[in-house]
Amino acid sequence: MAIWVGRYAMVGGEPHEASPWLVDRRRAGTGEPVRLVVLAEPSDERSEPYCAEVAEAVADLFGRDPLSLTGAMLRALRQTHVNLAEWNRRSLAEHQVAVGVTCVAIRGEEATLALCGPGPAYYGGPDGVERITTEGTPGRGPLGGPGPVEPHFRTLAFSGASKLRLTSSAESVAGEQQVGRAVSSGPERTLGDLYALTRDMRDMSAVLLADLDVAEQDVAALEWAPDDLHRPGHPTVDSGMQALGAPPRRDALPVVREPARGVGTGALAGGLPWGLIAGAFTAVIAAALFAGLILLPLLQDDQERRLAELLEQGSAGLRSVEEARARGDPASERAAMEETRSTLERARALAEEDPRVDDLFAQLEAARIRLDAVIDVSELARVATLDGIITAPAQPEALVAGGGALWLLERGSGRVVRLDPAGTAAPERVYSPGAEYGLTRGRAARAMAWDEQRGRLLVIDEGRSLFAIPGEAGGAPRPLLLRGSEDMRSVEAIAAYSGNLYVLDPEGGEIWRYVPAGEGFDSERQGLLGTAEIGTALALAVDGDVYLLETVALRHFRLGEELSPLFGGIDAFPEAAAGIAADPARGLIYVGDRERRRIVVTERGGDFLRQYRHVDFDDLRGIALAEDGLTLYVLTGRSIYSFDPIAETESLRGQPAGE
Repeated sequence: MAIWVGRYAMVGGEPHEASPWLVDRRRAGTGEPVRLVVLAEPSDERSEPYCAEVAEAVADLFGRDPLSLTGAMLRALRQTHVNLAEWNRRSLAEHQVAVGVTCVAIRGEEATLALCGPGPAYYGGPDGVERITTEGTPGRGPLGGPGPVEPHFRTLAFSGASKLRLTSSAESVAGEQQVGRAVSSGPERTLGDLYALTRDMRDMSAVLLADLDVAEQDVAALEWAPDDLHRPGHPTVDSGMQALGAPPRRDALPVVREPARGVGTGALAGGLPWGLIAGAFTAVIAAALFAGLILLPLLQDDQERRLAELLEQGSAGLRSVEEARARGDPASERAAMEETRSTLERARALAEEDPRVDDLFAQLEAARIRLDAVIDVSELARVATLDGIITAPAQPEALVAGGGALWLLERGSGRVVRLDPAGTAAPERVYSPGAEYGLTRGRAARAMAWDEQRGRLLVIDEGRSLFAIPGEAGGAPRPLLLRGSEDMRSVEAIAAYSGNLYVLDPEGGEIWRYVPAGEGFDSERQGLLGTAEIGTALALAVDGDVYLLETVALRHFRLGEELSPLFGGIDAFPEAAAGIAADPARGLIYVGDRERRRIVVTERGGDFLRQYRHVDFDDLRGIALAEDGLTLYVLTGRSIYSFDPIAETESLRGQPAGE
């Protein structure tokens, strides 16, 4: 594989072979060599004279330290941004500088792309052409802008003749579709097609990087460096290659350089445009002064004052973290912590080994550990092993605690099994699809809930039939009336509280409440939400209020009104929630998190409290809480475990137990 680089630029309305805003460098070291391409783009006309210096500064800073590709690019971009921001702080408004930068670092068959500002890139890979921009990302701000720099990174395959094209402003004239079509035309035609679209532009830069199946020593012969220096009115353009490995065509390329003219001859004799020359000379002098007297000294010497400011901001951020903790506001504490981390990252970019930065990071890490409130469960007991339960290995789906027993719902078969937590009684299958209960034939169980007021397990099957199973061993299920169940659009979960039955209907956008009527629920159901967007709801819990577990949030409803979401201040909401349980006496809500192998706890007012972890919380399927709140049962794919969440909380110093 060899990397071919083709480029051209429109500068002041004229084509040029090389762009003044483009830098192409190689970084060699003990590892695999890296090729870096940097393209700068001014945010406005007053920033144009400084683009070359900014691109050079980024390339120089990238090559100083043998960091990772992303680490080196991040440090180079942030350092340059700091210096530009300092220049802007010292300058009048009309002298402010803001420059967008696109970097590509190529190592082996992989390209790492970093974008700051609005300039797009086009990637022609095996799946077609992809337009890559910073739109809608933190990387949309240019270097020198008012906010911090957060580059938009992408890692791209750079093999199989794939190509990456960068351009500063071609879209404004040609449009996205035309530019994308030029990129898809192949490396031998891309620049020629693009030139035909952009030859009337005043300023733009383009570079094509292509993986070509030629020897490394033959790449130089393919570089686009035309010798024909006229600009045809209707040129026939191509990239300088007829075929890979063939000599480049030089007779049909667009003009990229003006012929030399003698001063005092031809049309200019006796009439030089001194005003234009003076203006150009002034711009060159200004750029030279900026580079020589401002930018380079800033890059080398003017960091300590900015570092001191960032250290002070970091210290103030840590004080904000402590103030939020003192107020008992974990959401604000987490927000202050993240903002402080961003500030300290900028400080580290300025002085990676400064002990003051390390000290503030250590304080921040201590605050994070305290806020994350991780409890490593020390007393975890195995209640049951699910291998061979009843007649075959169970496929667990959900677990409910009640009546001194555990109730296991099996996936696929739709059976319900009663388990003795003490392990003295054998497992008992209490509900089976196809069996006759009263005058009703049961189907696969869909959901279940413990009715504490009546001491029974409620089970609803796939046919919307409701059954009650007595809490004591040996009791047979009996069908219950559930009025209007056939009118519900879906049944995802059920809950019981204070004798009432709650049915989660995500497709209908409702939670239906039934009040008891006789032994069953032969009563008009009442919608609690008035229809809502709850299509991703997984489960619910009720303690007087209603808690709705969705894929990305735990929503809280009271008297039909939605309150603020719960788990304020948590490090990360469960990505694969597995079960919910409420402790009404203590005002706690527990949620299982299969992805991170933990159980997280929030108080009903909204704040995250703590999280329990254990190595055996792998393949977590559900959780259940004993009626007294002192035993939490954890269902995994192979076993059921238990621990005392209140006793375990005592190991977390300074953290209340949740009363």
